[in-house]
Amino acid sequence: MKRRLRPRRVCCGAALVLGCCASVGSAQGFTNVTAASGLEALRAERDADWWVSGLHFVDLDGDGALDVFLSSHGSDGALAALGDGLGHFTPVADGYPESEIHIAYDIDEDGLVDLSMTHLDGGGRFWLNESSAGSIAFMATDVTREGNTSRVQVMLDVDQDGKVDWVRASETEDGVMVDLGDGHGRFAQAALELPGLANVNPIPVDLDGDGDKDWVTSWGDYRYEPGMANVYRENGQLELQDVTSQIGLYSDRLAIQGVGDFDQDGDVDLIAIEDESFPPSVFLNDGHGVFSQLDAAISGVPGAPGYPTWGLGVVTDLDNDGTADMLFSGRNYLHVLRGQGGGRFAYMNTDWGIVNTAEAAVDNGFAFGDIDNDGDLDLLGWKEIYPERYFNLYRNDSAPRHWVRVRPVGLAGNRGAAGAKIRIYAAGTDELLWYEDVGIYCRQVQPGYGYHLAETERHFGLGERQSVDITVEFHPSRKLVRRDGVPADQTVRIGEDGAGVIVPPPSSTAGAGGSAGASDAGRTGGDGGGSGASGGGGAGAGGGVAGSTRAGASSGASPGRDEDAAMPAEGDAGDLNLASSASDSSNGCSCRAAPPPRRTRTALLLALSLTCLTGVRRCSLGRARAAQRAKVPKRSSW
Repeated sequence: MKRRLRPRRVCCGAALVLGCCASVGSAQGFTNVTAASGLEALRAERDADWWVSGLHFVDLDGDGALDVFLSSHGSDGALAALGDGLGHFTPVADGYPESEIHIAYDIDEDGLVDLSMTHLDGGGRFWLNESSAGSIAFMATDVTREGNTSRVQVMLDVDQDGKVDWVRASETEDGVMVDLGDGHGRFAQAALELPGLANVNPIPVDLDGDGDKDWVTSWGDYRYEPGMANVYRENGQLELQDVTSQIGLYSDRLAIQGVGDFDQDGDVDLIAIEDESFPPSVFLNDGHGVFSQLDAAISGVPGAPGYPTWGLGVVTDLDNDGTADMLFSGRNYLHVLRGQGGGRFAYMNTDWGIVNTAEAAVDNGFAFGDIDNDGDLDLLGWKEIYPERYFNLYRNDSAPRHWVRVRPVGLAGNRGAAGAKIRIYAAGTDELLWYEDVGIYCRQVQPGYGYHLAETERHFGLGERQSVDITVEFHPSRKLVRRDGVPADQTVRIGEDGAGVIVPPPSSTAGAGGSAGASDAGRTGGDGGGSGASGGGGAGAGGGVAGSTRAGASSGASPGRDEDAAMPAEGDAGDLNLASSASDSSNGCSCRAAPPPRRTRTALLLALSLTCLTGVRRCSLGRARAAQRAKVPKRSSW
């Protein structure tokens, strides 16, 4: 159980004390919690020179809480620990593969995340997840590719038949190999080739907005360290054309290290290392796939890169202020870059207390994810590297702001929604706040996003906004599904079939019968008819996912709409139930996901100081007990 008080969930015994509680614990930046989390003890199970090669946040046992997997490039084998949803981890002795995670993706679509692991040196093998909550079990499959064929991997429906494919590349291949998927976790080896993309780190993304996936590539071996980049445009017929010079870029001595909407204008930009020097360069997209360099885009970055073709840049929002941040790693560096707006970033390692180093021998530098379920993203990075490889776990202590998480769910065969496009708008307007082209890829052991669940999920900071409108455009169907008035501080699942629900947060323990039902303040109901929360909540919908609200709480949103097909009638299982901020009235306290308004009655607060301290203590206990009562559905309810 956490022993700190966080302003994001303000809980007190009486409304008069809210202002006092809101002032508690407004720390900025990150706090090293490696020892307190249990991960320091986990690392101590191996010698100092153990080759831990990858850091991963992944839900191994399917309980909704992020676990930790430490990949290993040597003979000692990997380590894993289960998370309790409160930021603590318990080691697991066995039941998992012992090499390195490349791709974490539910290939057999059973609601548990499967793993593509290193096989031999540079090969690949899928392991199917057969775990249950609190227990890990993975089964090796014969979906195996030999050494030096799978150092970088991508999941994408390349041939656009509705079934996700497995894309592989390595320095010994003549081209990028596409193993065509059957939609059930099987792949036909090298059934398709993308010629001309040999010896690269391919990232599929729609640069020009035409709906087809283009390929951003960068050389990824030792033979030409300054880097060589190329961009290939796909014409809709699986034919690729090198358009690097036509779109304002060049090839020689350019290492493209990441993609994302850096300036939040609705298209995909690029970050690259030019001529083996820092700071990295940002190339902004004009919306039609033509790029121009942004002068002085990144400030404060120290040193110079070695092996600039190694590493990866990933966009997210670490402080939830609504402006894109970036994590940028490479050989022996990890840059934490806070967004300044307009595609500009500032180096924040020193201010935020994060060590600037990374184990890059297999392109691994970081993982991020909300390990304690408080709404912000925590960070797993490196403390020391070769020959003694140690890491740090950092708890995010940024000031409280709003957020939303989106899970796009495709149709059968591509339920992971690889290639979907997520757009977040200011509620009731066409003001674009966020855009993400969902890529599922890795550069060796460094994943293309910071954490992995069975369902693909992306995190977006909202600042002070309390609701947003969301669209998901699925690939390759281009079907657009829209949800309006989604409340902040929620995870929303949006399906290609037009359905959508609010996803209940993970809990520290699994109760019987289903997740908690609605409370008086409007908690959404859970699967399987779970009992209501303390204070008189209603039962969850048996077999459905739409729980009720009580005491007249409004949904806070207009009904969602599908741009291409009629939606289910309001109230049917699968409708989006947009409840107000969840609260739990147990133990006499009201726990709110959003920060309350500040109180200004100083004299009254002073008079009630003793009551406030008592309320804080009761609130902390109430949160833990509420978490123990709740149960998160282990598998998807679609």
